[in-house]
Amino acid sequence: MGDSRDVRSPAFSLLSSRLGDMLLKLYKEDSPASKEFLYMGYELKAFHASYEVLRPYLQPSTYLISPIGSQLVRNIYDGVETICEELTGEIRVFSKQLEKARREHRKRAGYFFLLQGGNSFARDRNKRILKFFEGNKYVLERCQLRYGNMLLNLVLAVFAFSQFIRDAQEEAAFPDTSSYLINDLHTALDELRSRERKRKGNLSVKASWWWDGLPAQPPNVEPMPPLATLTRIWVNPEARLAAHPSPNDQAYQHIINQWREQNELQRDDIRRLAEENQRLETVNRDMTSDGVQLSRRIDELGEDKDNLQQTIDRLHGEIRRLVGEIETERTARHQQEQYTNYYRDQHERVQSQFNNLLTQKEVEALTMAHTSLIRRADKPPPREEPHTLVHKNFLYDPRG
Repeated sequence: MGDSRDVRSPAFSLLSSRLGDMLLKLYKEDSPASKEFLYMGYELKAFHASYEVLRPYLQPSTYLISPIGSQLVRNIYDGVETICEELTGEIRVFSKQLEKARREHRKRAGYFFLLQGGNSFARDRNKRILKFFEGNKYVLERCQLRYGNMLLNLVLAVFAFSQFIRDAQEEAAFPDTSSYLINDLHTALDELRSRERKRKGNLSVKASWWWDGLPAQPPNVEPMPPLATLTRIWVNPEARLAAHPSPNDQAYQHIINQWREQNELQRDDIRRLAEENQRLETVNRDMTSDGVQLSRRIDELGEDKDNLQQTIDRLHGEIRRLVGEIETERTARHQQEQYTNYYRDQHERVQSQFNNLLTQKEVEALTMAHTSLIRRADKPPPREEPHTLVHKNFLYDPRG
């Protein structure tokens, strides 16, 4: 296929053309049930024709298309090439399945084939096609190709306008009806965006991003028609000068060079600002990451603070409980001391009374004993009877 990434290479147009032929062949050979192949084939053929007309203008020797116009064509080229590559793989697999089913059906020709009237393969083929389109609907791809084809036609119209309409007088005499092209583009773009939003999953191609649309008209300036506006964007000024040389071309070229130098300075500023913006985005991402980490750390500290506060509250509760127990113990001890002092005083008083009573009893006992002794001392000794003496002597024998 050659260099598939070169927009001037014929390989890309051959890819789109061959894919269109494959789709039209499937439609012609595999019944009207596959009209989706017909519509898709026509879209590819139309895109191929527009691209073939545009391809000579893309050569470097023409110096016609500007970098912005080249980027637009590059966007369309990359997107359509991706679509063609995906469709080519799917169609080849499906064609092989149909061919395999056709060969198997030919092997079963005979009595069963006669009974079925030759319609079994057609029914099987239609079922396969319908099943294929259940998982492969090309409505979005057709919208993308149609939108790309309309953009290529607009580019061709701008190139033709730039080569034949050069000055303001010619622009005034030329009835510019290109607004219809822009309106049709906007209509196709709205439908395309709607279908891209409805498509589930990631899209390999987003055609709605190919072109940003017409730039805004500057204030206090007479509005220009779309073709004139796009000519100043997609066509190099030298190409317009080469198409219609005049004696004032040198001065005009000098003005172009001045504007080009100014544009280069602006591009340098844009690149510098883009680098600065990228650096600031990196700093912003770092600061965002640091902010997220700091927020996470603050949340962790908040949780630690809550846990610490709960621990402090629990300790305060324990302290209050212990202080209450200490106060209760102190009160009980104070009451115990009061009871102890009271009982000690009672004990001392009773002991004192007991001692007094004991002393009084001892005095009384001593007094009684003393009195008894005095009484005994005052009494004469009793006189003993003689038989009492004999009896005593008999009782007591000193000899044993």
